[in-house]
Amino acid sequence: MITFFLILFFILSLLLSVFIAPSKVYAILGQSARLTGLLFYLIFFSFVWLIVQQRFKEKDLFKIFFSIVLSSIIPLLYGLCEYSNFDFLNLEGYPGRLSTFFGQPNDYAVFLSVICLSTFCFIYIYKRFIPLFCVIFVISFFELLLTYSRANIFGFFMLFFVLLFLLNKEILSSKRVSALLAIGILISIALFFATPYTNPGWYEMGFSRQVGRVEDESLSQRITMWKASIDMFLEKPLTGYGLANYYPISSRFFDMSNSFFHWSTKNMTFVDVPHNEFLEFLALGGIPLFVSFTILIIFALYGNYLSVYENKLNLIALFGFCATLIYLFFNFFVLSVSLLFFLFLALGLTNLPFKGKEIRLDIFPLVISVACFSLFLYMGVYYNIDNGIYKIKNNFQKVIMGTNALSFYPYDYYSYPALDDKYLLIAKSLPKSDEAIRFEMASSIERTSFLGLSLFPNDPVLYYYLGEAYKLKRNYPEAKLYFLKSLEFHPFFEEPIIGLLDISCTYEGCRNSFKYAKLLYETSPDSLLTLVTLVNYNIRMHQYNDAKIFLRDIEDLYPANPIIYVFKEFFMKNTSSKVFS
Repeated sequence: MITFFLILFFILSLLLSVFIAPSKVYAILGQSARLTGLLFYLIFFSFVWLIVQQRFKEKDLFKIFFSIVLSSIIPLLYGLCEYSNFDFLNLEGYPGRLSTFFGQPNDYAVFLSVICLSTFCFIYIYKRFIPLFCVIFVISFFELLLTYSRANIFGFFMLFFVLLFLLNKEILSSKRVSALLAIGILISIALFFATPYTNPGWYEMGFSRQVGRVEDESLSQRITMWKASIDMFLEKPLTGYGLANYYPISSRFFDMSNSFFHWSTKNMTFVDVPHNEFLEFLALGGIPLFVSFTILIIFALYGNYLSVYENKLNLIALFGFCATLIYLFFNFFVLSVSLLFFLFLALGLTNLPFKGKEIRLDIFPLVISVACFSLFLYMGVYYNIDNGIYKIKNNFQKVIMGTNALSFYPYDYYSYPALDDKYLLIAKSLPKSDEAIRFEMASSIERTSFLGLSLFPNDPVLYYYLGEAYKLKRNYPEAKLYFLKSLEFHPFFEEPIIGLLDISCTYEGCRNSFKYAKLLYETSPDSLLTLVTLVNYNIRMHQYNDAKIFLRDIEDLYPANPIIYVFKEFFMKNTSSKVFS
């Protein structure tokens, strides 16, 4: 009874968060790269409810936990191949960091942490198939180190030492097995630190960057995102900003002194999650969603804790759940981790001692799951079409195929800026005589961007493309409004600043041009487009010495770029001084 109301409270909190969300598409389907919207949680809580209604015997729990451990064998074997630089499936994960079939090292790390803790429990509690579990434990521990996922590795060691304390009698009574495991752990650690000598290629790609660096950019970026999430919560504590709507709203709250959040042509980082699931619920769902999620976790932890007294093998569920919670403190829900998290959550809720009238909903959760999976399958067909479009070289053909794909499935955000970009490339490549086609391309950008903004409000990229559309139509006041609107939602975005600088110099007699030039350099001082723009701007303002300084930056950062020789030739012909005086 109480489990039903806990889940109902969480789902109602989700529905409130969907209702107030600016983009209902994000809230229901999730961000295009994440898909963790309302449907995602409905699927998994249907799964949780079906598990909660079961009554598991000891042999059933053994089969569940044993299946989890056996599922690790293929990823572990492929991980060894990946470490040996034999990625025969061309998974192209993170260079120098193990990720195998999980795609992301942090996701693989929490899976390995669960496997290590589970096999350790099997060795000392179940006491059968010990050689198999020992081999899986040692390999998974070694591969856990090779993910370089510092938070998950720290979390594993913390949980491992607690497990050592709880199982100290069993460990001391099995001295031979304990000695073999200790040797395996020491060999794994030695091989890990011997990486520079045993696997130089792996060292160059991963070890030297993850272990040998003093500064920690990922931590500073996370702190910036966490601070922004807290600020978002403080502004809307009761409702938050809406489920899965972290991007683009969070951009207004970022500390822009961190250059990671500056956008340029080469680096446009869509920060759509704060890398902390608890803060994400707090910022996007406010107090109701955060409280309902926290209560669910507390009750699940309590249920898993009580189940240990019935059967010590339930330590697997308790410690596996704790490992996924540590992961969620530094990361976010993804499919592979969610399967483990919601399984351990359901097992914990199953073991709650509170009695009450049983509520059975067998068909309803199945109907929800089937409907949601069908929709995701439909989305999968679209993404397969979309991947094929990226392989097409001809821009005109891309535009036609992309438009047809959007009519098939109009809810993928990334398709809108991709289409706008192709329209803009075509328009800029046309000769001046093709004014009618250029105007048609501008109108196409306008239609696509407005349609995108109707589904994904407040998006800085789509506002930027609207500015470009009106600039192509020579409607400079309207173009300026949309460029400023883009910067309102992302203050350090290179392209709209360049658009404003261009309008200032061509339409407004260079009024405010210095302000835009200064902001542009602060946004992306290493960008080739920024430096070329600033050289051209200073030439236009007859500030040749300043232009030469930016040219020197181009030469330092991009020594082989032919634009250097174009500018040098200009200075030689148009100025009496040497190029670099």
